Amino acid sequence: MEKGVVNQIQEEVDESKKSSSSFLVYHRRINPKTFQNLPEELVIEILKRLPVTSLLRFMCVCKSWYSLITNPSFISVHLSIQSNKISSNCSSTLYSFGFEFFLHDVDEPLNDWTKIDSLVGHKQRLIVGNFDGVLCLFDHCDRGVGPLILWNPSIRKAFTLPLPIPAFRAKKFTFADVDPRQNVIFGFGFDFISKDYKVVRVFYEWDVKRQITCFHADVCSLSKDNWRFVGFSAEGGKFAIEQRGVCVNGVIHWLCKLIVANIVVYKTVLTFNLVSEDFGQIVLPNPLSSAALFSIKLGEDNKLAVSCTGDGSNIWVMEEYGVVKSWRKLLDFHLGDNVGMLLGATVRRDGKIVVTTSVGNSISWDPRNHKLKNVALPALEPDYVDNFVRSLVLLRFENRALHCKKLPLRRTRIRD
Repeated sequence: MEKGVVNQIQEEVDESKKSSSSFLVYHRRINPKTFQNLPEELVIEILKRLPVTSLLRFMCVCKSWYSLITNPSFISVHLSIQSNKISSNCSSTLYSFGFEFFLHDVDEPLNDWTKIDSLVGHKQRLIVGNFDGVLCLFDHCDRGVGPLILWNPSIRKAFTLPLPIPAFRAKKFTFADVDPRQNVIFGFGFDFISKDYKVVRVFYEWDVKRQITCFHADVCSLSKDNWRFVGFSAEGGKFAIEQRGVCVNGVIHWLCKLIVANIVVYKTVLTFNLVSEDFGQIVLPNPLSSAALFSIKLGEDNKLAVSCTGDGSNIWVMEEYGVVKSWRKLLDFHLGDNVGMLLGATVRRDGKIVVTTSVGNSISWDPRNHKLKNVALPALEPDYVDNFVRSLVLLRFENRALHCKKLPLRRTRIRD
């Protein structure tokens, strides 16, 4: 009997894979009575290994399955299994082209894409970060005070997070001589101690009198309705933060220029620890003329990586987090001019490293024979690339400060 039930579930999963765009239609084929004699432990073992699309359909089978699938403990275990699939090189890559988002399974043909429909009424949203299948978005025209969007496209749910009045204004700091849109940054990630997702907003300015850069951060834990203020100042020059934050090991990282007398001296990494809620810095492996931060899955671990594009293109990885001497060069290649900036890298099942550039190239490198293959992406130049895991996170998320909004999204296959 147990074998028959497993086969029945597998047939339902196979059907869902054949029609990935049919999210909202569920044809009930499984009779809950079939499972009366099936041990609960076996049911859990089966369900926690299924894809999100199947679990969303199975929530309608019976009340006990709905209760199980929406249980925070089950969601956490399911996420862990899905994340382990990524570390086993069965990953998806998230691409952003302007205000459009796409998914691509790294081991599938390059022209096999899944388009994620845009949020209704939010056409100008840019990505703050992506963690555990949740996208944090902001409107670049809101000058750092408009609400953020927390969106899990896999479960078709989004939340708006209202932002407080910047705490630094109470201290009479002003931005009279600068554009606030260029001096506010956001970060999004996970605090593995409190088991909570956190959002960080940072305003920063150059204090001419004291010759320091002042940072004013507001931090929010999503499971609680509270914001906290954190201040920080850095000497040595004027900081100019170039890119969105990258969360690795519970720490958000921003790539910065350090400017002295209007000259870029070198680049560094500003950090914000989500556990201790304090700022810090990480020194890059060497002075880089052009660089981008991202994370890469190597084995079981998520590593901080930095790319450099100059005379050649290379990727550096911090093997032991926080240890400057552990930076090592993972990839080094020469493709000539007009390669663009390296935005992200993914490891395929066969061990090849796939790198995406800002000019729309997908570069595959085989570490065994050092062969390169350069293919143009079937779309315009991306502005964001990252690993993506399909998860149930935020499925039953509740917070009075957040306003839940279900989205009737559908996915459609994009093929050339």
